Amino acid sequence: MMIAQTFDEVFSSQWINTYLSYPTHDLIILRQLIPWQPIIDGLVPFYNLKQGRTGCALRILAAVSILARLRQLSDRKVIEHIQENRYMQYFCNVPDQHLRTFVNPSTLCRFRKRLGQEGISLIEDEVFTCLKRADVIEADMMLMDATVLDSPIIYPTDVRLLYKAFDKMAMLATQGHLEPWWDTAHLKRRWRAYHLDRGQHLTYLEDFYTLLQLALAALEERLAQRQAPVDNHQEQLLQARGYPLIPGHFVSSMTCRDGLTALSRHGQLVDL
Repeated sequence: MMIAQTFDEVFSSQWINTYLSYPTHDLIILRQLIPWQPIIDGLVPFYNLKQGRTGCALRILAAVSILARLRQLSDRKVIEHIQENRYMQYFCNVPDQHLRTFVNPSTLCRFRKRLGQEGISLIEDEVFTCLKRADVIEADMMLMDATVLDSPIIYPTDVRLLYKAFDKMAMLATQGHLEPWWDTAHLKRRWRAYHLDRGQHLTYLEDFYTLLQLALAALEERLAQRQAPVDNHQEQLLQARGYPLIPGHFVSSMTCRDGLTALSRHGQLVDL
């Protein structure tokens, strides 16, 4: 079967402006990211370019296969969705005049048989490479067959755990109405650099550990500053009422049966 080795964009800017009102739709972005021509170049060797009739465009077949995997649809269902959804039609590069008859479900089945595992892996590798390069998915993520669905599994690493500790600390800062006290821009730069140079793992481990130690020390200082005014105010109340203080303990409060407030330090009640 002969097959076209290139493809043309079939949609005009007028068509796009008319039918695609959501420019940040995931399929529009994905369509721009995926390297279609390298995928086609890799699939051409699976076809005989000199014999047989001309087959369906590889650009369409590859896109339909990716879309079916992405949306977890059968061959028949993915074709129906493309015919009903302009964003899917645009992603697969199917012109209006061929929309009703652009491909048959049996064609998709034969396409997969022709490619085999080698051809399918070629498409997946190109897609995942471009998504990793664009930071759409994590660079250390893999897809593992879990019988029913493909599930993303992230390998835990010591550097990743240190980086996630900053996420936890950011959540605490938000809850406490505090501005982040570490250089987030520098942290993100080091995180990107780590992904691009995994050979220097120990160097980045030391960097992230040092950054985390400094951030934790600053967190302790901020918590102490926020606690100090409260403690001082309660101690002043105790002294004003003539109650004894227990040095070296934090002050907390509880209400007694007589309605007065008894103050304690680390759970040790002061005699009233």
